[in-house]
Amino acid sequence: PFVKEGSPKRFKNVVGMEMVRIPSTREQYPKKGTFTMGSPADEKARRANEKQHEVELSAFYMGAHEVTVGQF
Repeated sequence: PFVKEGSPKRFKNVVGMEMVRIPSTREQYPKKGTFTMGSPADEKARRANEKQHEVELSAFYMGAHEVTVGQF
């Protein structure tokens, strides 16, 4: 996995951005470990290619704050 168990919940990267640890689906949903993604069949305006499926995510880091065009 990308993020190892015991990794910090927050840190600053080399350019000073604060990063936040997003837990895996197994941590968030310990009984199941996955969640259902996609539109239900009876959803209004649903397209044929919007099928529901189970998804499992590994833990990852995401920026804690939005990034402006100037910062990018």
